[in-house]
Amino acid sequence: MCLGSLSLLSLPAVLMADCKCGKAKSTDESYKESDLVILGQVISVDTASILHQGYKIVKFMMTVPYKGSELLPATEYVTVYTQEGACGVEFIKQNDYLIFAKGPPAFLTTSTCNLTEIQETSGEKQVRVEKLSKGG
Repeated sequence: MCLGSLSLLSLPAVLMADCKCGKAKSTDESYKESDLVILGQVISVDTASILHQGYKIVKFMMTVPYKGSELLPATEYVTVYTQEGACGVEFIKQNDYLIFAKGPPAFLTTSTCNLTEIQETSGEKQVRVEKLSKGG
């Protein structure tokens, strides 16, 4: 499915026809289920190797760590995988995203089902994540 002219701002509402997330999650549920929650800027987006076929590799510069950053090597960069197609997030270089990722540090994955989205539309989620990261 080609996103071509589909605006990323409408992506969460559309969730693309082929993507089946099941029951919609709250920000609290997604935060609890995630191993890593950060605000980060996309540095690069590449197609994964044959080992992780069907995924894109997205490198972020972490700007705000909310949860799980202590599990990562001492660096400001984070690598996250997203599926190509249906439930994958179409990341764009230089844009900032609120990222909810699952998995071990070597293979953190995210999708539209995890509530990952571009920062400019994540206002209420970002405010809630900030509170959750402080124990609230």
